[in-house]
Parts: sequence; C-alpha cells; structure tokens
Amino acid sequence: MSLENWIVLATMVAYLLFMLWIGRRTSHSVKDLDSYILAGRNLSWPMLAMTYLATVASTVQLLGQPGLAYENGFSLYFWEKIMVITIIIIFVIPLARRLRGLEVSTIADIALARFPNSKRIHYILTITQIFWGIFVAALSVFGGSLLVTTVTGIPLSISLIVIVGVTLGYTILGGLSAVVVTDSAQWGIIIIGSAIFIPLLYLAVDPFTAFFSQYVGTDGFSLTQAASNTNIEPGFTDIYTLPVAPLTAMAFLITSGGLPAVDPSYAQRLLAAKSEREGRKGLYVFAAIYLLIMTLILSVGMYGAGLRPSLENPDQVLLVMAQDYLPLFGKALFLTAVAAAAMSTVSSYFNVTAGMIVKNIILEFVPNLSKERQIFWARISTVIAALATLSFAPIASSGLAVAAVAAQIILISAIGPLIYLILFWRRFTEKAAFWGTLITSVATFVLVIVVGGPNAAVLGPGLIGVPVQFWGFLIAAISFGSLSFLEPYSSQKLSPKFWSLFEEKSQNVGPSKRGLAGVCIMWLLLFVPWGYMKITGEKFVFPLLGGPFAWVTDALLLIVAILVFAVSVYLLTRLVKFLRKKPHNNNTEEVNYQKTIQK
Repeated sequence: MSLENWIVLATMVAYLLFMLWIGRRTSHSVKDLDSYILAGRNLSWPMLAMTYLATVASTVQLLGQPGLAYENGFSLYFWEKIMVITIIIIFVIPLARRLRGLEVSTIADIALARFPNSKRIHYILTITQIFWGIFVAALSVFGGSLLVTTVTGIPLSISLIVIVGVTLGYTILGGLSAVVVTDSAQWGIIIIGSAIFIPLLYLAVDPFTAFFSQYVGTDGFSLTQAASNTNIEPGFTDIYTLPVAPLTAMAFLITSGGLPAVDPSYAQRLLAAKSEREGRKGLYVFAAIYLLIMTLILSVGMYGAGLRPSLENPDQVLLVMAQDYLPLFGKALFLTAVAAAAMSTVSSYFNVTAGMIVKNIILEFVPNLSKERQIFWARISTVIAALATLSFAPIASSGLAVAAVAAQIILISAIGPLIYLILFWRRFTEKAAFWGTLITSVATFVLVIVVGGPNAAVLGPGLIGVPVQFWGFLIAAISFGSLSFLEPYSSQKLSPKFWSLFEEKSQNVGPSKRGLAGVCIMWLLLFVPWGYMKITGEKFVFPLLGGPFAWVTDALLLIVAILVFAVSVYLLTRLVKFLRKKPHNNNTEEVNYQKTIQK
C-alpha cells in the first residue's frame, strides 16, 4: 500500500475513533426512549439541517449522482433538487405540523391515533418502515465499505464489519444525539471539500464555461472533436436538455425527490426539533444547502467526463477527481468523510428502526416496561437492525441497489398516500387504508416487473407511454378513494385526537404563504430563459457558456462555493459549542418541550 493510502487509512482510523468518542460524549443524555430516538426533542435548526442532509445524501447518492452527471449531464438531477425543495415546502412542512400536533414519537404511531380499534394498519405501516430502514442501511453500508476497500485495499468483508461495528457503537451509546453530531461533523467536512473543488478546478484546468466550450461550443450544442471519445452530448450542461422523455423525467423527479415526504428518518427529525419553528428553519436551510452542494458535486462529475473519459465505473468519478485534484490531507479527509457518509445514513436508519421496534411492537405487547428496560430493548433492537443490515449488504452488488429504486416507487405510491390520507383526509376509512395499501403495493410491484424491471420502471416509457409511478398514483387514488366512499361519513367514527383536528380545526397545518410564494417564484424564474427561447426562436444553453454574460456562470459557481464553505464553517462552530456544553438533566428538556406543546 502506498504512503498516500496509508495516510488515508490513518485519517479514517482517527475519524472512526472520534465518532466513538462522540457516542460516549452524548451517552449522558439518554434517559428514556424519547431521548434515545428523539434526542429529548431538543434539536436546534443547525443540527437538524446537517442531519437532514446526511440522511438524504447517502454514499449511494453521493457517488451515484456525480456518476449520472458524468454520463448524462446536469439537467436531470438539477431538477430533482428543485423537486426536493418543492416537496419540502408543500408536503413536508404540513407533515411536520400535523405530527407534532399529534405528539407522536414515530411515524407508525399515526395509525393507532387515527384507528385506535384496529391494529392491522399499525403493523402494516410499522413493518413496512422497518424493512425500508434496513433496506436503505444495507445499500449505504455496502457503498461505504466498497469505497474503503477501493481506497485502502482492505477486504470488503472487513470493511463491512468495521463500518457496521463503529456505527453500531456510537448509535447504541448516544442514540439520536450521537447520530446528529456525527452527521454534522461528516457533512461539514464533505461540504468544505466540495466547496474547494471548483476553485481548484478553475486554477488547475479551466473555468466552467471555458472548459465545456471546448467540447460543446459556446452555444452548448455544437460538439467538437474533443468530445468524440467522451460521454459529452449536445446540451450536456443545459438544464432544459433532458436525457429522457419529459413525462418520464417528471415521474423520475417525483420518485427520487419525493422520499422526504414518506421516509421514517425524516419524520423522526421533524419530531426531534426543539420547536416547530426550529424544525421549519432546519428544513429550509437543508433544502438550500442540498441544492447548492449537489450543484457543485454534479459539476465535478461533469468535469470528470472531459478529464477522465474512460472510467469503467462512472460512480467512481468523484473519488477519482478527489485523488487527482485535492491536496493530500484534504483528499484524505474528504475520502474519509465520504466513506463516513454511509455511516450517517446507516446510523439514522439503525436508530429509527430500533425506535419503531420498541415503540410500535414491543410496547404493544408489554406496555408497562420501565424506562430503563425501554432503553435496553432499544439498544438490543439497534443490534438486530445492524445484523439484518449485514445480512443484506453482501448481496447489494447483485441487484439490491437496482431493486431499491423499485422499492422506492412502491413506497411513494402506496405508503405515501396511506400516511397523508390518515393525517389529512377526514373521510378515510380503516378498510380503505388496509385494502388500498395492499392493492396499490401489489399492483405497482407487478407493473415494475411487466415493464422490464426497476431501471425500465424509473427511466423507461412505462406502460402504454405512462410511467409506472403515475400508474401507482392512479391505482392508489382509485383504491383508497372508492373504498372510502363506499362507507357513509360520520364524525363520530373519528378518534378523539382526529375529531378535534378535523371538526374543530384546532391546528393550522397548511404550507406557509411565503413558502408557497417562494416556490412559485423559483419555478417562474427557472423557466424565464426557456420561455424567452420559445418566444424568440433562439437556442442556447442555460447556464450560459458563451456571449457577453458567460462570466456570470463562472462567477455564480464561485459564489456558491464560497457560500457553502461559509455556511459549513458556521455550522461546524455550532457543533463545537454543542459538544462543549456540560451534561444536563434531560428532564428539564422534557418539561420545556411540554410547555412548548401547551403554548
């Protein structure tokens, strides 16, 4: 192993020890089940923003999305980030308000709150979310282990055991508090590393417009000889040139961008916020950082298409670019943080899965468990989740990663409507919830197989020209809606909690007017250049590569890099302040939370 790899390995070892120290440092805050799975409901917006980012941007995404940009250009995943922002404003903010109003501890609690005399919806939602958590954790741990093996030469089996072992260690010790702190540290480093990438590429190679003009001309659509041995196609840098049909792209954006609205780890963070306002600020900051940081990372993947055109595995492009263009220590720290990003996602799903096993299964059968026994079983459940993850992870390379896309289609088609109809539709019935979920899940799964598998289901034309995701929504609307309308509505059938929500309208749960206005303005501004081209008949790429305003593109990327660097430094300083706090009584936090609820 080379000296460089030894330095990377030493950095990784030091980093792993740091994460175990974090677990030990935060273990004092674990007093009961809520403090283990919800960090005492005391998280501030900076910590929330970073942990949201760590949850959504696993190693699979962090390596896979630059790989897709390497092959297909900028547009598809740029619009996916815009869709994430839109879904957060329209769907996730109302979800946060309703969940906090119900004072639940897990997303699965809503089933019994709505249908207290029925357990089958409760168990469907619980088991589905548990399996989803283990599934995503397996994908992430495999991706992180593969990275460690690629960089250091350590056998894959050893990498798997080390990553799962360390993740399990700090998660068991500190619960969600440890998860959030390590998330913040890891992603602070990733953001800083990504922010310095663009300035270094500007200095070592060329600014964005000068570099890509060599391949696609200043208009963005005129391929040159330099592009002949690359994946670069006309419109490679253009946000309006999609690699698939528009309807297919819309379905993909919903499938990929809709996860925050249905994922259990997001719901966990919404409930762990110190207040609704802190949770909302955390979501807004996360959405903005996610768009900016992934714009930089996608740009690095696109640079790789020109600089390293013969990569056998496009998903390696970010790692290759880091090895080629980052200074040695920065490279070691960045690669370590990227590997640790897998641990962020894995620890999130370990913790939320353990919480649902205890809260929604064990306590249903043994309701009088003491606080100490609840924490004990939560830690045992974390180990169970880790063992299940290890059993799935080795087969990730043989099709599990592809199957995850199909699973996400089913999750969004069936479980998404189930969650939102339980929370927001007064006419929704228990029978419709049960049978509608089964019908939609089975029918969507069959459609995925019929159209040719997961890849065809996501990026193919679908069935008779309609993507599978839209078929899933149609089946859900028909099954959930028709079955609910078969029974006459009576407010007396509502549980007490939901009676006050629906009949007395005791809680305002809609998206904020300013948030909606911001989303509308964002979409309008993004389509102004497209509208101008349609009206005038001109054709040019956006962002611009040529003309008198091409410098704006280069300047904006630099501004984005500086901005995310500054934000990351600020968030890391907040993390240091958090770690320097003296141990305090968790009961005080609970009293403060109850006062907030009463207000």
